[in-house]
Parts: sequence; structure tokens; C-alpha cells
Amino acid sequence: MPEATFRAFSATTGAGYAHGRGDYNPRLYADILAFHAATAGRFDALIDVGCGPGTAARALAPRFQHAVGLDPSPGMIAAACEIGGTTAAATAEAIRFEVSTAESVDAVVARALAGRPADLLIAAAAAHYFDMQAFWPAAARAVAPCGSVAIFTNCGIRADPRMPGSVAAQAALDTLGAHLRPFSSPAHNLVRGLYADLPMPWDVDSATDLGFDRGSVVRKVWGGDDGDGAEQQVNYLLHDGPQRLLSMDALETQLGTTSPVVRWREAHPADAGTERDVVKIARGQIERALRDVGAAEGQEVFQRADKGVLIMFKKRA
Repeated sequence: MPEATFRAFSATTGAGYAHGRGDYNPRLYADILAFHAATAGRFDALIDVGCGPGTAARALAPRFQHAVGLDPSPGMIAAACEIGGTTAAATAEAIRFEVSTAESVDAVVARALAGRPADLLIAAAAAHYFDMQAFWPAAARAVAPCGSVAIFTNCGIRADPRMPGSVAAQAALDTLGAHLRPFSSPAHNLVRGLYADLPMPWDVDSATDLGFDRGSVVRKVWGGDDGDGAEQQVNYLLHDGPQRLLSMDALETQLGTTSPVVRWREAHPADAGTERDVVKIARGQIERALRDVGAAEGQEVFQRADKGVLIMFKKRA
């Protein structure tokens, strides 16, 4: 289910996306690296599939000797190249960013890593856009024996229930989501379901075993249901620290980076950016909710919560 909206991004739009989204929680990266190290993973080559502006690749590359990010959007790749990033000090290579679809990851590995397979393959908030029937066989050719796969996503912006005024603020976000539903894609249903229905390698119609170990799967859910009706607790949110406390400008910017909002604005050019913009309307409702519980006008701060999932597993030796 290819994502046309992000593919159309320019370098400027891609840079704006990187600024608006920010980085992921360092504890998320730490959990991925700990899993990889504890399961005999090597730290030679990293590949980030659907890398966007390169945020996750940039954070993990210093632990690897070689790193590649690929994305089908030339604008995103231009932004990633502009921001840059390097690998471990021993090699200090610039991260190589290439325009490519996820389904061609094996060809990228063969070319960019000179045939060296990837020890860790990651997909950050991207796997729901892949054609998984084509992607997993390509990934099997790209990932080294004892290599690791880590895919993760978060399910939009939510109001932290500990925030005063959170009920009314969340109601505004829910109303925004209802307005945007016609502009959502099937991929967003996978995200809302915390990847419960995302096809895994063992679900692919393949004449051969792809070599991934189903028994090695580690699934971590935060802020939501694990699929069995029980909420799991992990020691991080996808975005944490200062990124959880958003000014109204920052909240509006982050909401504006989502593909349903981009598509809504493309369909309503006369309203985009005006007081009739759906994000502007939601912002106004949230501002009023926060002022109703004591926030001074112009000093409203939104406390963000997240719901998301991290799935990790191994390729057999």
C-alpha cells in the first residue's frame, strides 16, 4: 500500500517533516540495540527502510561501521542527505541515503554495501506502507544470518490523561480524527491496530522458508492493548522528555506532518492554513480546554501521550 503523499515531498517539505516530528526516545533505541547484542547480532551494517529524513538511521549509525537509509521519496532523501550523519568512529563513514522502495532493499544492500548483508534492519513508522508480500522475501536476502529486524510505530498524538483538561483536549483530537478519516489509507488501520494485522515473514506466500525465527519475536506495546485485552507497560514512550510538552505552535506543526492532514489540505487549498483548517480548529478547541482549567492565554502547554508498538525478531543462523 504505497504512500503517495510523502513521495511527493520536496527537500524543504522533508526538512520540515524532520523538524516537526523530532527524534524517537533514546530508550527505544537502547532496547533495540540490547536485543540485537543479546542475540549474537553483529554491529557491522545497518539499514533503515522507509527512512524518511533519516532520523532513526542517524541515531543508530554510530554503533555500526556502515549504514544505509532508503526511502521512495526523493524529497525525504534530499533532506536526509542535507542533515547527514556518520557511523562509528572506527570508520566515520557518512550514512548513505538512497531513493528506493522497501521492496528493493536487497538490491540496495547489494549495491550500497557491496554485497555485505545488513546485521540490523529497522523500519520506523514506515512498515505499514510496504507491500509485505514483496518486502519480506527481499528483506530475507538483505539480512545476515543472526541479523535482527526491528519495526515500530506510534498511533498519533494523544492527550496525556494526567494533564488537566485532558478529556476535552482528547475529544478535540478525536473530532479531528473523524474529520480526517476520509483522507486516511488502509495503512492507518494497521497503525491503529498496533501492527496486529501487519503481515510478518511467516505469513508470506513463499515457496521457501525465508529464514526468520518466529519463536524469537519480542513485541512491546505502550499506551495500548497487546491484543489480548491486557495493557502492557514498557519503560518508554515513543516520544519522551521535552517532546511530551508541546506549545500550541509545536502541536500544530506535529499534527500537520501526518499524511491525512497533508491530503486534507491538498483537497481544501482555500482553507489550508486559515482559521477553517481542521488542525487550526482542533488547536483552538484544545487551547480553550486548557484555559478552562487555568492556563493563561498564549501559555497553554499540551502534554502528549503515545500509543505504539515495537516488534523485534531474528533471522536464523
